[in-house]
Amino acid sequence: MNRRPAQARRDQAHTRQARTRHARRAGLALAILCAGGWPAQAEGDREYGAYLASQCVTCHHATGKSAGGVPAMCDGVTQGQPGMELSLWSRDVIAQSTAIALSHAVFDGALMLGVCDKIVPGLLIGALAFGHLPTIFVPAGPMTSGMANDEKGRIRQLYAQGLVGREELLAAEMQSYHGAGTCTFYGTANSNQMLMEVMGLHLPGSAFIT
Repeated sequence: MNRRPAQARRDQAHTRQARTRHARRAGLALAILCAGGWPAQAEGDREYGAYLASQCVTCHHATGKSAGGVPAMCDGVTQGQPGMELSLWSRDVIAQSTAIALSHAVFDGALMLGVCDKIVPGLLIGALAFGHLPTIFVPAGPMTSGMANDEKGRIRQLYAQGLVGREELLAAEMQSYHGAGTCTFYGTANSNQMLMEVMGLHLPGSAFIT
């Protein structure tokens, strides 16, 4: 693993001084970056994910520091609304935020937390600007579903026909999307996870572990 540039040593005082005594002795400093569609339950709690990652890194005698994170729009939630047109802008904001977080030259590597089709490309674009830093993407896996797609589609059709009310529709939707991870269909969020694994940026076989 490449060491930090010598000219960046003086900048480490800002990060090391804020750490615990154990963390100051740790040799490697890893940046933890995340982005999540905060309106959507599907993304899970990104702050909690960053906390778990930092604890795991500490157990392996390194230091994990939450280096940045921004909300990402969810075009599933914003369908039919003007916000749906912000998809690529959201990706670019994530990329810029990632590059800013890594620009401090105090990290030996980075962990990227994200699942959506705007988040993963944004994190990757930002990370590529710092290609000398070893980086790995940590997937959340697909969310578990409490309702089969056929049944969900049937209730949607009944609602469109006026045969069931809004309460029945919302109950079915909440049962379908009730956990953390990628959305439960073969969409671009899942294909992004597969792409990261093919590129060697995930641990092998981790894209679909829930």
